[in-house]
Amino acid sequence: MEHSGEPRPTVVWLGTGLVPPGTAEPWSADQGLLRGWGVFETMLAVGDRVPAWPQHWQRLERGARRLGIPLLAQEFVRAAVQQTVQQAIRPDLAPVVPLINPGNSEVRLRVRLTLTAGAGAGVTEAGDRPGLLITASPCAGPQPWEQQAGVRLRTYPDPFETPLALRGCKHTSYLPWLMAARWAEQHGADEALLVDGQGQVSETSRRNVFAWWGGRLWTAPLSSGCLPGVTRERVWALAQQHGLGVSQESLTRDELRAAEYLMLTSAVAGMQWVSDWDGRSLLTPAREPRLLALARDVHAAMIGG
Repeated sequence: MEHSGEPRPTVVWLGTGLVPPGTAEPWSADQGLLRGWGVFETMLAVGDRVPAWPQHWQRLERGARRLGIPLLAQEFVRAAVQQTVQQAIRPDLAPVVPLINPGNSEVRLRVRLTLTAGAGAGVTEAGDRPGLLITASPCAGPQPWEQQAGVRLRTYPDPFETPLALRGCKHTSYLPWLMAARWAEQHGADEALLVDGQGQVSETSRRNVFAWWGGRLWTAPLSSGCLPGVTRERVWALAQQHGLGVSQESLTRDELRAAEYLMLTSAVAGMQWVSDWDGRSLLTPAREPRLLALARDVHAAMIGG
């Protein structure tokens, strides 16, 4: 028999116990939490600054619009990021501070900004207001090539395809990439190289790929499904300023084996060189003066903004 009285509230268990009705209901219906409907950015903070904020916001905004996620005002989100960063640097300060002590400019933070579709009324509906989650934690930040040990890379054995609807978006439906990264770690590597059913390379489980051979720099085209990485774009622009030949074209894993050097890029770790790929030892690109100069400029741009 159906209940005919007042509608009953959703009962929610959060963390370690039941919460009062209405307290957690927005999150209990959040489309990002329940269905992976969200976008996110992982950013490097240097002191109280996020040097690449404009590029991260532009990508977040593009992804949110494409996936039908309501947007908050950039000024509001940036202020929230700033407050989170400042509190991470100086937890002894009050939650709201106008400026942070410049003496903390050497602190490096990994900032994660997540924007979800909010609490939708139905399975396919976004809410009127998105969910917003920001975290900030200490990290090593980008390291100069001379201080790097090199990344160990393994080719993921399963064909990997990015759904067309999600290409170009840094989305929270991240499980396939996470499982690839987990596989790499279980096989003694730091990253998994992702290739599609035709053997064409797109990216790794957490980074973009660059290769160098014959005096030219290569990276996969966005049509491959690789993420339009913020550092990928920075490397591309700086390489052109250095007068280096750069190209975006589809390459298979076998064709990529002819590369002299392999490099990976991310917004927090910067430009890293690959020391081992599928058991084959690779030399540091620091042996190539043009690449070393490029890497130093990329590092300086990430730290200095």
